[in-house]
Amino acid sequence: GRSQSPLQAADLVRSEEFSEKSRCPYDEADARHWISQQAGRWDYVIRAGGRLVGSVSTTGAELGYWLAAPERGRGLATGAARLAVMRWFAAGYSTLTARYEIGNDGSAALLHRLGFRDAGSEQRPSAARGKLVARAIQTLTPRDFAAANPFRIATARTIMDPLLPGDAEALAAIVSLPEVARMLFLFDSGFGPDRARDFIRDWSWQGAPPFRLAIRTGGRMIGSIGIGAPPENEIYYFLAPEVGGRGLASEIVPAFCEAVTARFDLRHLTAEVFDDNPASIRVLERAGFRRTGPEMLHSRGRAEPAPGWAYRRDSEFF
Repeated sequence: GRSQSPLQAADLVRSEEFSEKSRCPYDEADARHWISQQAGRWDYVIRAGGRLVGSVSTTGAELGYWLAAPERGRGLATGAARLAVMRWFAAGYSTLTARYEIGNDGSAALLHRLGFRDAGSEQRPSAARGKLVARAIQTLTPRDFAAANPFRIATARTIMDPLLPGDAEALAAIVSLPEVARMLFLFDSGFGPDRARDFIRDWSWQGAPPFRLAIRTGGRMIGSIGIGAPPENEIYYFLAPEVGGRGLASEIVPAFCEAVTARFDLRHLTAEVFDDNPASIRVLERAGFRRTGPEMLHSRGRAEPAPGWAYRRDSEFF
């Protein structure tokens, strides 16, 4: 991924060059057949330093992976699997399974780090071993994945991470300011801590969009950023007025866009902004958004609809 996250070391791309080993011996002809006849949307290769070092797949709602022995112990398999799982749940799927050979402690630890839970065991034939082997069965839901893998982005001056119930008062204090509420859509001057707690519950990180994150600096919440549901993939953000004029929005918004585009395999993002918010317009355009047309926008912080603009940011990968 290209995001500011532990995934930077794992360059994960669509699998068009290689196949995971399914039997022994496994030669080039087997790989070519797999690529041309079997590999699909949910099959990826893992690259490190420009070299292919492994593969990960969620085809058939089952997570599978392998990594070359010299590359193990560096977090590459965990990072690649985490990214593949994020993309799977972002596509709307509600469950994922995995299996590992009992006694493979490394694989067991990797799956438990992702949030998988034990779901029994089975005897299953191994083509490589030529016999039945005992395998543990694991299952994963978006909720368990989200709990085990908080969405976190670091920039030079901020941390973006999941909103917590304890953020309610700080959130309400910012969005209820008239000069903030009128530039947003869901907030007004009466937005207090109780409504903020409901908002945080409804927009909490659940493993895939939609969700909102807190923006923090020095341990203090100074704003929020998030993404709506597909297919619009609309982004939303705000900062407390006292931190304005420091270039923080121009630091945060591109980093967030890069992260969600890479992690969830998104083809585009959208945004809307009021015409009388030139600072936010500049932030969006610097982050790669292009204007797609005028719109009349509604805000609970305004008495009437007001003119604005729709924006779109397309992924360079599509």
